[in-house]
Amino acid sequence: MTAERDGYYARLCRSSVGDGEIIVRFAGTGYDAGGRAIRNSSRDRRIAMTRERRFRWIVSLVAMVGVLQFLVAVGFAIAYYPGGYSFFGDFLSDLGGSSTGKANPGVARLFNGSIVVLGISLVPFFALVPSTVDSAGRSSWVFGAGGAVSSMGLVGIGLTPYDVYTMAHNTALAMWLGPMFVLAVLYLELALDSRNASAGLIACTAGLILAVVFYGLIGFHLGHVAMQKVTVVLSIVWFVVLAFRVMLTNITQISTRRQQIERLANLYVKRLEQGNWRRQ
Repeated sequence: MTAERDGYYARLCRSSVGDGEIIVRFAGTGYDAGGRAIRNSSRDRRIAMTRERRFRWIVSLVAMVGVLQFLVAVGFAIAYYPGGYSFFGDFLSDLGGSSTGKANPGVARLFNGSIVVLGISLVPFFALVPSTVDSAGRSSWVFGAGGAVSSMGLVGIGLTPYDVYTMAHNTALAMWLGPMFVLAVLYLELALDSRNASAGLIACTAGLILAVVFYGLIGFHLGHVAMQKVTVVLSIVWFVVLAFRVMLTNITQISTRRQQIERLANLYVKRLEQGNWRRQ
């Protein structure tokens, strides 16, 4: 009887976990295929959560280090900008100019390199962002893909000084701002439907969305220069706040495949307890 029950459970799970893997240690039942208690299931679950928490911390710290080194590079570039840097007269891209004769070549390379590092540091981070407001993780792939494009846009900005590669620089700028705008709108929608998002985070996200809109629509030079800096500052604040949220979010995301195994394992144990193990 037990062998037949085990055979049924193996057939039930084979399509999801493979022929030999009929012990589901992460299932909430605490039983194996023979109905025996799994003493290590809670320990395995704790280990899995610890690993995930460690991964979230590492990814968030890498993103914050990327932001920090960018801010330091901006500070150096502004401090050593020949003739003095004008907040309302110069774009941030002027700090990385290589052929105008105004920028310090060494500092310009430092500034451009910091943008490349910032972009790379944000690539894995974006995939974790929706977990702060979307416990099911349904939008992780959207943020992962969109965030990768946006991050590569930052890398492109750093690799294409505007005064040498104007068209490529503007294309990279669009690659950064476009996907980030879409992700910010999506995040705001998720945050408004979530109980996990704070009012400050919602306000910061809404502010970033408005800044990107005004930056794209404003027509005069002074306003364009100012809104560029407002957009960059708000995006940096958004990244940092989200990084802290990702670090503090203790959500173990369960994939669709694991949810299916969980359901099958619970079904099997329920039928064991009822003595009704045959397929209905």
